[in-house]
Amino acid sequence: MLGTALCAAIVAVEAVVLVVVGGGGSTKGSDVHVASAVSTTVPFEQPRSVVSSVQAPVAPAPNTDVPGPAQAPAPAPAPAPTAPAAAPASAPVADPIPACQPSDVSAKAATDHANYPQNGTVNATGSITNTSGHDCSAPAYVEYLWCDGSASSCISSAGPINPNATPEIWRAGATRAAADVWQFGSGPGQYTPHPGTGHVKFTWHLSENGGVAAATASFAIDGPPPASTTSVPAPTSTTVP
Repeated sequence: MLGTALCAAIVAVEAVVLVVVGGGGSTKGSDVHVASAVSTTVPFEQPRSVVSSVQAPVAPAPNTDVPGPAQAPAPAPAPAPTAPAAAPASAPVADPIPACQPSDVSAKAATDHANYPQNGTVNATGSITNTSGHDCSAPAYVEYLWCDGSASSCISSAGPINPNATPEIWRAGATRAAADVWQFGSGPGQYTPHPGTGHVKFTWHLSENGGVAAATASFAIDGPPPASTTSVPAPTSTTVP
């Protein structure tokens, strides 16, 4: 493709040249006219772009996208509310078992021997039977009382006592047993009983309102054996004639 022709303008340049003429130290100026040559316009072609039948590969444009922050997982859906479970039907509460009255029971006590020395051991047993014809609550606890032959020296104990215990069922006709021991002696820390008639008493506490049933057994406490006496015959003298 031809370009437009370049045109050169004719420029008249007028220069004043100061010519120094030698001699006399004087100078004379003269005008010098310089005519510029007229240039003609010469057309020339614009550089042509190179066209090829093979398309040059085009490098892929870099990916300038900046990844955004990762999305948080969607919250799980809340579980559907469930209907409250129906409360189980309460079991019927049984009426408390009544305690037997003293007239509803029979009690007895016994010892293993009828007589004991002052250094012997007395083994006593007691029993109580529900003769009411119906179930009762069992006795709460048993109390034991021992007295020696003086009828004034006694010891006692009771138990086990548990006010929070669940009452036991005492079936009609059933018998409950109890036992206790009293050991005599004459050594250190031992008790030497008075001779005479001693006794042991079992007391069953049937209820908290004070109803009790009791049974007593007696036994003999022998004193020390009497001191033995030995007669010594008087010496005989003989006369020697």
